[in-house]
Amino acid sequence: MQAITRLEKRRPLLILFLSLGIGFIFASHVYHVDNLALLYYSDSVSHLVRARQLVDYSSPGLEQIGTVWLPLPHLLLLPFSLVDLLFRTGLAGTFVSLPSIAITAAVLYKIIKEQMEASWIAFMGAGLYFLNPNILYLGLTAMTEALFMLFFVVSAFYFQKYLSSMLFPSSQREHNTIKSKNRFTWFCGPNQTLGSNKFIISSNMLKCSFFVALATLCRYEAWPIPVFLLLFTTLCFLRLRTVVGGFQPSSASNKKQLIGFLLCTVLSFSGIILWISYNWIYYDSPLEFLVSPYYSAAAQALGGQNREYLFLQPLGAASIYGVTALFFFGPVMITGAAFGYIVHRKLAVPKEKVQIADMLYLFLAIPSLVNFLTLVFGVGEMNYWWFNSRFLIMLSPLLILLSCTLVKRITEEKNKSTLICTIIAIFLIYPVIVLPLSGEIVTLIDAKNSASYGTRPSAMEMAKVLESLYDGGKIFVITGSAQQNIIMQASGIPLVNFQAATEESNASYESQQAALESQYVILSKKPDSSAQRYAESWNRSQDELNKYFDKSYENSDYRLFVRNDLAS
Repeated sequence: MQAITRLEKRRPLLILFLSLGIGFIFASHVYHVDNLALLYYSDSVSHLVRARQLVDYSSPGLEQIGTVWLPLPHLLLLPFSLVDLLFRTGLAGTFVSLPSIAITAAVLYKIIKEQMEASWIAFMGAGLYFLNPNILYLGLTAMTEALFMLFFVVSAFYFQKYLSSMLFPSSQREHNTIKSKNRFTWFCGPNQTLGSNKFIISSNMLKCSFFVALATLCRYEAWPIPVFLLLFTTLCFLRLRTVVGGFQPSSASNKKQLIGFLLCTVLSFSGIILWISYNWIYYDSPLEFLVSPYYSAAAQALGGQNREYLFLQPLGAASIYGVTALFFFGPVMITGAAFGYIVHRKLAVPKEKVQIADMLYLFLAIPSLVNFLTLVFGVGEMNYWWFNSRFLIMLSPLLILLSCTLVKRITEEKNKSTLICTIIAIFLIYPVIVLPLSGEIVTLIDAKNSASYGTRPSAMEMAKVLESLYDGGKIFVITGSAQQNIIMQASGIPLVNFQAATEESNASYESQQAALESQYVILSKKPDSSAQRYAESWNRSQDELNKYFDKSYENSDYRLFVRNDLAS
């Protein structure tokens, strides 16, 4: 019996190391095929550069985080991005994202095990996460989704534990006390009865709030979750006060209840408060991340090519989202999740477990619902060519749990060993075998499209030329942030030697002087909007600038100028 218990405790560790091993094998394979495979996503390059600029740049500091991308991924990427080998190959992102995928899979195992009470189903569910090549590829990159999923799923784990402790307290006496009025007892501690009029904040709810705060510092899809927790805890608090006879401010126990309620609320909102405060301090606008003219999601969507098919067209958005989900997870898992929800609603018992599952499913659905609404309201983008298909990773815990619900129901009969093996094979064969062989790894396709899109191939050429010519001195880049990040990362030159024209410095006297005092100037023929005015100003000043610089290299999208005394 003790051996079985020890084995059960080790299974999450087994999943963790198995995920890491498979991930590193996959990383070695894709890197062998193309040494730029870990950097296909242009945003992954920008995340690496942003992280390193915190300490390695002409003007280092927290302001290098910028105003739109949330800060936590860059802070965690920072130590790895400072290692040149990891920075140039993209492995810096792997060292953050792959452990995130592995830990998330182990936590999913625990969530499913607690809900299904079957270790093999929990193991299968974890496998559906870390063996999906669309998810696994995101675990190799410096994108933010894998890290977000870690904090999101861990918060869901503690939310589930909190719900379970409320409806299934340790002693039968407490169970009988709570069972009669279970709809009013969500916020009582597991060792408290309603008649005691006491309030103890569960450590599980505090942990849930803490990890929700971390998730809100990774991606905006987490921002409605604190609101959900606030509504949930407020409702439970008010119902509890109604049952026990009203709120009496002078009561010490009532004060503890209120303090506990406020503590969870503030903790879950702390990430949002921190980010708004940062924008207020550095940009004099608490909502700069929403209204930034070049980088905000709304600005990007307005300038994109997908808005006309999505804006205020829920059916069109549902079609694109649904088709992407079908290719991301496969038809077996989508169908299994649909039937799993039917089984859950019609056949699941006891009632308390149904309540826990309902609340957990709602919690897990929030980020995906936010994603869908951003498409409909014109601040998000997605298309049938798998652009932003990576967002579907946020739907995976919900689909996995629902699929496991169906499997649990199918395999409840005796003599089920053959059936169990068949079910596992059916659910795993598509993501593990069919998807890779078919070439339909949609996140990899999206990333490859990003690698070959627009000016990026020319930017890589420019970086190689710059690396071969560079002999010290400052490099002034007039391209816009996305293009400059690609050149800076690929060149292998320390970032402290770069200075860039930004939207704040466009056409300013200080930037003109910085350009004239540099040894090298890179000018884009197709600059991003954030550098367009400065590029136009430079082009209008060619006669004056030719006194100081000679054109040393030119391709279809860029010109490289070198000071006269350095020109060949």
